[in-house]
Amino acid sequence: MSLSKSINSLLKERFKASGWHEESAIFQDSQYRGDTWRLDFAKKDVSIEVAFNHASVIAWNLLKPVLASELNHVDKAIQTKIGVIITATEALKRAGGFDGAVGTFEKYLEYLPPLNNVLTVPLFIIGLDTPDTFRVDQHQHALRKKIGKIVMKEVINTAIENDEIPI
Repeated sequence: MSLSKSINSLLKERFKASGWHEESAIFQDSQYRGDTWRLDFAKKDVSIEVAFNHASVIAWNLLKPVLASELNHVDKAIQTKIGVIITATEALKRAGGFDGAVGTFEKYLEYLPPLNNVLTVPLFIIGLDTPDTFRVDQHQHALRKKIGKIVMKEVINTAIENDEIPI
């Protein structure tokens, strides 16, 4: 229903084309495998988390790049120096049809002061803004499932009507 799958697919395609490793394990030990113990992307000194998930995992998403960058008693599979977190802004959350429980850029910023002493590596937090040309409207389907509908923004519709954008 939201733009999250589309954005994830675009990011995955672009990162892979640029030589990034997807779903990189942080640790070598098989006990620490799976989604919990992996990065979305890693390359050389940089680890990336694409975070359109529930707000309850914000702290964990902030810690994963730290785990990938700091020495640990569990043998590491990767060693990075910098973390990047890509998430939605509140505006994208609304315009992109995201679930109300999704953590946002603004919420990530709220987590930084109390985690200051724990987040020991440089972190770049990127908040994606709304699309310029459309939004996602949510509708309740007959089977009680929400569905999303892409709606062009008025600026585009006006430009099309005035023959400013050929179709």
